[in-house]
Amino acid sequence: MQGNRVVATVKGGAQYAGILATATCEGELSLALRQAHPVDDPAAVPKPSLVILARDRKSTRLNSSH
Repeated sequence: MQGNRVVATVKGGAQYAGILATATCEGELSLALRQAHPVDDPAAVPKPSLVILARDRKSTRLNSSH
């Protein structure tokens, strides 16, 4: 999945779209996204890097809209 565009949902309900840079499975799945931006604000300046820890992540899916 590395290099694919994904949408990650965090426990608060916010969703972030970006390119999956890395994922670690030490216990649970944590993610690092590149060029991440909030799904509800695609005009936002993308963050060069966004780390979503396992304890904060609710779900992740491939982003088929790009």
